[in-house]
Amino acid sequence: MKISSLTIRNFKSIRELNIENIENALILVGKNNTGKTVVIDAIRVVSGSYQVTELDFNDRKKNIEIQMTLEITEEDLIQLHGLACGDMVDHDTITDRINGHKSSYLPR
Repeated sequence: MKISSLTIRNFKSIRELNIENIENALILVGKNNTGKTVVIDAIRVVSGSYQVTELDFNDRKKNIEIQMTLEITEEDLIQLHGLACGDMVDHDTITDRINGHKSSYLPR
């Protein structure tokens, strides 16, 4: 799974930031207090590991908007499904589930 684009509006010190066409890596370089950690926190918001508070609004009269586009491979889906089920499932099992096939060997 990889992030292919990220848009942040009104979050902490960022009024508006749009990063598109992220290839294999996103490298954030800058002086202290320029927003590098804010970008990471925005990604954490989307993933559910950061709780937004009133202090995170750049302008309290506007909404915070964070949009992240992910590219997810079939292998990613297999791993994510295994984590959600609490066990690992094999490639054929998840392929059957993705394609809508019902098989008697699928764990419940």
